[in-house]
Amino acid sequence: MSNLITEQICQNDIPDFFNNVNFAGPLFDQSVYTITTSNFSVLSPIGTNVFTFNVQPQTNYTRPSFISTSVTGRALNITPGIITVTSNDPSFIVTSLSNGSYALVTNTFPLNYFSPYNRYLFNLIATQTYPNRPLVSSTAIVQINLENYNVHAPIFIPSNQIFSISETAIIGTRFGTVYASDADNDGIIYSISSSQFSIDSLTGVLQLQQTFQSSPASQYFVSVTASDDGTSCLPARSPCPRFSTTTIITINVTAVNKRSPQFLNQICGSTISFYESNIIGANITTLTVFDDDRGENGQISISFPSEQSRTTVSGLRNTAYSQFYMQQLTQTSTTRTAVLRTNTSFDYDAP
Repeated sequence: MSNLITEQICQNDIPDFFNNVNFAGPLFDQSVYTITTSNFSVLSPIGTNVFTFNVQPQTNYTRPSFISTSVTGRALNITPGIITVTSNDPSFIVTSLSNGSYALVTNTFPLNYFSPYNRYLFNLIATQTYPNRPLVSSTAIVQINLENYNVHAPIFIPSNQIFSISETAIIGTRFGTVYASDADNDGIIYSISSSQFSIDSLTGVLQLQQTFQSSPASQYFVSVTASDDGTSCLPARSPCPRFSTTTIITINVTAVNKRSPQFLNQICGSTISFYESNIIGANITTLTVFDDDRGENGQISISFPSEQSRTTVSGLRNTAYSQFYMQQLTQTSTTRTAVLRTNTSFDYDAP
């Protein structure tokens, strides 16, 4: 006895065999959309129409099956579903028009000229949904070549810059560098509104232009301006706007102890007389001292020499200091006064 085995060749594609549907996504009217430099500028405002395109659902004439529906004898389920089209780059969005037409529009301003290769390269994604079957999707490539333009003003980094310089610095002393950047990659030119200080227009290096006065201010607040040179427009656009940004920098002048205090009333080396009848605490004389150093360096203290200084080289000790005391008054600006008073009773005839 022999077994008879019969075969039937299935000539339909796998998706149609199981689902009797077409799994291919919607059809773009182009697979690649290219926008050239002459058509699109980074200066395009939000909502600018980049281009329009068309997306249609698949039909039994465009489905990828290699055997037509008429051969299989089964009707292809191509009931149109809802088509949505999106961009996978957030700088652009897709708006629906009518009859399968869509528009790609800008969604950010300004566009980034310094994206890789000065262009945007991304996908449009068309998705078709059905009530009783899996969704299907397809993609198209978008390439937008950009034309640069000057759209950004320079930015100081950091915005509030602080520098320090000694009050004894000489003319030409460099004490810091102002820095600004420009998103258009333009060159930056620096300027300063001060006669006391100068700035290198190309590097932003700060220098002392004039020596400080004998009592300089402890702080200077100076305006510095960074201006771009507009080279981002060249050579495509020769007339190009220029942008500037101004900031206030702080320059601290550090105090130096330059001078010794000076007695103003010719007291040094002089002889002072007083009556022996003076009571304890009597005012013998006043001493005024001047010091124009700034800060703590200009704080004046008037007192007697230390115990060690009261002893001469020969070893004799001056005992007169204990008979007087110094009453210091409050310092006023650069001067301080002290009153020399008696600390004991005096007898002219005493040894």
